[in-house]
Amino acid sequence: MSDVIAKPSVAHERAFVAMVSDFEARDAENAGVYAKAKLDFAEYVRGLLDEEWRFADGRPSELQEQIGVVVRTGHEVGVEPTVHTFIYQSLLPCELRARGKASIFETSD
Repeated sequence: MSDVIAKPSVAHERAFVAMVSDFEARDAENAGVYAKAKLDFAEYVRGLLDEEWRFADGRPSELQEQIGVVVRTGHEVGVEPTVHTFIYQSLLPCELRARGKASIFETSD
């Protein structure tokens, strides 16, 4: 995996802070999810890159907590999160394989 989606840089941090500021103005109740990332952008990006490596290495990730929650919440409020649904459905087979499950309906007793 030599290609990286994003690297910590001042240019990305400025764009990120602008996005978070917009999010805070439009949805203050949920904007807190980015509070830590706003304080330490480099650590936030390292975490994202770690998730990328988790998938590449076949290790369990935080797919449910990061993408699944957006999909579920969208459906709960009547909004179809098409991009997030596509990402979730695309990554779900990797996640299930990493967790040793054959399907989403298999439980981990």
